[in-house]
This record gives sequence, structure tokens and C-alpha cells, in this order.
Amino acid sequence: METKVVLLGDFAAFDNGLLGRNWKQGLKSLKEYLMSFDLVIANLEVPITNIDRSYVPKGIHIKSDEKMIELLKYLNIDAVSLANNHICDFGLKGMQDTIDTLDSAGIPYFGVNNRLYEKTINGEKLIFNGFCCYSTNGFGYIQEQNKSGVNALTYKNVVKTLSYAKSVSAIPIVAFHWGEEYTYYPNTKQIEFAHSLADKYNYILYGHHTHVMQGIEKYKSSILAYSLGNLYFDDCQSPINKKLVIKQSKENRESFILKLNITNGMVSYDTQGLRYDNYRIELVDNVALIENISNDICNNETVEYRRKSNEMIEKLKSFNLVSHDFRWLLTKLNYYSIGAKVISYYYKHKYKGAYKKR
Repeated sequence: METKVVLLGDFAAFDNGLLGRNWKQGLKSLKEYLMSFDLVIANLEVPITNIDRSYVPKGIHIKSDEKMIELLKYLNIDAVSLANNHICDFGLKGMQDTIDTLDSAGIPYFGVNNRLYEKTINGEKLIFNGFCCYSTNGFGYIQEQNKSGVNALTYKNVVKTLSYAKSVSAIPIVAFHWGEEYTYYPNTKQIEFAHSLADKYNYILYGHHTHVMQGIEKYKSSILAYSLGNLYFDDCQSPINKKLVIKQSKENRESFILKLNITNGMVSYDTQGLRYDNYRIELVDNVALIENISNDICNNETVEYRRKSNEMIEKLKSFNLVSHDFRWLLTKLNYYSIGAKVISYYYKHKYKGAYKKR
């Protein structure tokens, strides 16, 4: 009997966006589509908390409220990854508020506090875990002296999950929150890291954080989807600095679902395109675009590959940051932005060694 699993990308909605509207009609088509799957997994990239202030030094903070739970349930989302760079925007307390809310709603989570999600469907044993890369400049990563926080994306941490899955004859499905934002093209370091894991283990990788989709490749017996893009992401207005707004471009608004078909331990995949606008999510056909950007992965070390990536990054960065005048610059000269810059240098050092075999 075939087991059908669907993996969804970054998901965040706010009161001044989708949650403040009558959103059910706009999401009805997606809801009906997702009902045909045995298991639906998403990346919840927003803390659910009532905390109003944050001492976390970041350029932008986001949060949502318990209406987000209604949204997850409406879409039949069975479990969520919390391994991302926004779940601790309001500190570990904000993360714990999110966990408590998910627990009360009966929605399992993984990717924080060294937590796995294990599920057996139709005799197929699946193990999910999530990891957030240091390069995303998140906060609240698990430290040796503190076992609470976000699972860091390191070779050691991922291998621990893959080894455990192998020992119990389970299929490992891992979420990587990583990569350079606003580009269709994963960087060479990511590709090499994903391949180094696939040289030893069979696994399914699905990525996010870039807020645009990236390619997929079948490497040996592993399926590597470098980024699914956004499932849905409202325009972001920081509750800490309301002058800072990040808009969603047309590239941010188009993505895909990764569909896994599992029979007797064998996994195949397919995709379903998505596009959202005006508080609606529509199913679209973007197979040709996915194939094109997937084919480019084999040329990841070429000058042309890097040129296309850099051009796309610059284009979308210039679109997403709404205001660049002198007044906007002054809003960036504060504790949060300066602190985030300092911490980014610290994480840059940790990132250099994170993907190395140890």
C-alpha cells in the first residue's frame, strides 16, 4: 500500500495580514488538495506568543497568535518543524510559548530541544528532524550547557539523526533551514554537504529559508530538495521597529510542495506548484521552472551559476526592503541591528566548521 507524505515550505501569517481576513475561502483549494495525503508537514516560521518586547538582537522580529493554530488545523497540517531563525525572535520563552500552544492543540513538532517526530503509516516507519544553519543568523541555538533551543545544522547533529533512523530501519526526512535568501540556486557548500551525507546514508532532504524555491536532485539513493520556498508568508512588519517592512515579491509568492510516495521502503517524489496573492493560495503548474533550476545544480561551480545567483539575490533584496532613505538608515542604527551584525560575525565563525565531518 502506498503512503503519501507532503512537505510544505515556510509558513507565517499575522493579524495585519492573512489572519486579519476571512481567509478560509482563499485557502479552500489547498485544503482540499492536502486532504488526499497521509501526512502533511510544514515549517512553522513564526513564534506564537503574547510577548511584546524582545532583547534578541535581530534586524526584524516576527510573531503570531493562536489564530495560527486554527490555520494549521484548517490545512490538515499534522506536524511542524520549528528549526528556523525566527522561532526564538522573542527568546526561548517565545519558543516555549509556541511549544505549549502546539501541545495544547495536539500538533506535534520537531527541530528544537533535540526533538524528533516518529510516525509509522501503513507499515512505513518515518523519522523527522529539523536543523537551522548558523548562516541564517538565528537565535537560541542549543549549546552544550543548555539543551533547550534550536537544533543547529551541523554534520554531527544530522548524522546522529540519520544513524538512529538507520538503526531502527526508518526513513529519515530532515528539514534544513539554510542557504542564501532570494536565489533559485543553492551554493556549492550546501551541495557538497548534502552529497557528503548521501554518500553514507539514504535520506530525504527538504530545505527552506531562501523564501524562493530551489532545485531538486536525486543523488545516489537520496532525494535532495534544496528549498521549497514559501508555503505562505505575509509581508513582514516588525512589532519592534514598525518602520521596517519586508514585502513579498512575485518570486517569493511562487513555490512548490514536495510529494513523497513510499512503498515498501522505496521513495519516489513529485511536485505540485503553488502561488499565493491577495490572501489566496492557488495550485499552479511550474514543473518546467523547477526542472530548469534543478538542471543548473550540476553546474554549481561555474562562474555563470554564481552570476545568476548573485543577480537574483540583488534584485529581490532591493525589492524586499521597502525604504532606503536616510530616515530608514537611522532606524537601523539601533541595538537590534547593530547587535545582529555583531552576532553574525560570531555565527560566521561557527558556520565555517559546521558542515565538516568530525
